[in-house]
Amino acid sequence: MPADAAGEDSHRPETDARIADAWREAVSISWAELDWPDLSPTYPEPHPRSASPPRPPVPADIAAQVRTAERRRGVFVPVCALAGASLFGIGLVLYHPSGTGFTLALAFMGLGLLTAFVVPALAVLLVIGPHWRQRLQNLQLMRWERERRLWLARERERYFVALSAPQSRILRHALASD
Repeated sequence: MPADAAGEDSHRPETDARIADAWREAVSISWAELDWPDLSPTYPEPHPRSASPPRPPVPADIAAQVRTAERRRGVFVPVCALAGASLFGIGLVLYHPSGTGFTLALAFMGLGLLTAFVVPALAVLLVIGPHWRQRLQNLQLMRWERERRLWLARERERYFVALSAPQSRILRHALASD
C-alpha cells in the first residue's frame, strides 16, 4: 500500500505541471485561435476556461493521402471487376457441355474470378491503400477536428455570455455579417 501511494505521489506533480502548461496556453489565446477578427479595442480579450484539444501526432497531409488512395481505389476496383467479369464471360462462351474446350473455359472462368475479386482485394490491401495506419490517423484527425469545433463553439458561447446583452447582440451581428 505505501508503494502505491508513493507511486501515485510521484506522478501527481508531473500531471499538475502538464495541466498548468495547458492552462497557460489556454489563457494566452488569441482572437485568431477563436477564428474571429481582432476585436481587442472594443471587446475584452477572450480567456477560455479550458485548453483546446491537442492536435494528434499525425502527418499534416493525412487527409489528402487518404483521399488520393480512395480515389485510386475507386478507379482500380471497378476496372478489375469489369475485366474479371469479361474473362468469366469469355469462359462461359467457350464452355460446351459436350466436353470440348472444357479446360480452357474453366481456366478463363477461374482467371476471371481471380481478377474480379482477389486481385483488387490484394492490390488495395498491399499497394493502393489507404492502409490501416492511414485510416486510423485520418480518423484521429477527424475526431480532433470535431472536438476542436465543439470546444470553439463552447468557448465562443461562454464569451458571449460573459458580455453584457447589448455587447453580445452587437458582436453576434458583426460576426454574422463577416
